[in-house]
Formats: sequence, C-alpha cells, structure tokens
Amino acid sequence: MSIWHLKKDTVERWCWGQPLTPEGCEKAINIGKSFLPKYALQDVSGQVDLPYRNKTYSLPINDDTRWIFEICTKVVLDMNEKFFEFDLWYINELQFIAYEDVGDFHSKHLDMQYECSGIHKLSFMIQLSDPETYEGCEIQLHYDKEVVVCKKDQGTMSLYPSYSLNETTPITKGKRYALMGWVVGPKFK
Repeated sequence: MSIWHLKKDTVERWCWGQPLTPEGCEKAINIGKSFLPKYALQDVSGQVDLPYRNKTYSLPINDDTRWIFEICTKVVLDMNEKFFEFDLWYINELQFIAYEDVGDFHSKHLDMQYECSGIHKLSFMIQLSDPETYEGCEIQLHYDKEVVVCKKDQGTMSLYPSYSLNETTPITKGKRYALMGWVVGPKFK
C-alpha cells in the first residue's frame, strides 16, 4: 500500500517562547495581585475535595493590562503559524493564577471546552515567578506513557493544544504565579 501525504503535518505536542523579561513578569505579578479581591473567580485554598487548589483571577482588559493581551496575541499567532496551523478567533480569557500555599495544585484535566460556536483549541501558560523562588508546581503534559514537563524559565510561554491532558503538580515550597489563557477557534474538521 502506498501513502501520499496531502500536506506536512505541522501539529506539535507543545512549544515555547520567551515573551516576557523578568521585569515584565514582576509588573504582571503586581498587576495580577492588585486585582485579587475584585476579580476573584475561585479561591479554594484549604479545600482538599476539589480537583484543584489555587487562587485564580480573571484579568480585565484595561489600560493597565492591555500590553499583556497584546504580547500574548502576538506570541500565540506567531507560534500557532509555526507549530500548529489552527484556525483561531480570539483569546477567551486570561487568568492570573496564584499557587501560594504548600500543596496547591491542579489535577489532570483537558482544557478543551465549547464556547458558543467554537472550542478551546490552544492553551498557554506564562511563567511569571523565578523558578529559584519555589519548588514543585510543574506544568506536565501527558501523552500516553510520556510526560512532558514545560519549561520553568521566568517569562516563558508554553503553548499546547487544549486537547492535551495536563496538570500542575503540588507546590512544595515558596509561591508561584502564572498567567493562563485559552484560544478559541472553529470546531476541528
């Protein structure tokens, strides 16, 4: 049997880039912390019966945060063109995530969910904390028996298809802050 490929398959399991400097990360952490009480989506620290335990805050789009959304848009579009070639519409939401208490985690899950007529196609995480200031709290992607640990360098964006099984392991020391976003597009064909 002969196989003739229609086009090169460019869908990667994950990729990464370095959109933020350490100074940009500190600025984003300060902005994220300033919205904690006003835009809280969940504060589940101390509850052990849920599949996650962290603090999550939706960032509004305003004069203070616009630069973050602009950077995310540019990097997502560039990386999507190079590694995934998905049809994309918009960033559904950008969340500031705080792992501040020992044991905070997010268990294995899929990010792909339906949004109106589209679905989450890409997920991304920007590492805001210096990896020297905490232990544990790794972003892991699970592919069959292979586990990929995303880069922890400060300012790194990890981008992966939202149908990837992923988790954040428990933090064992220090505090970790990150930005998490989901990119919506039309249903896969």
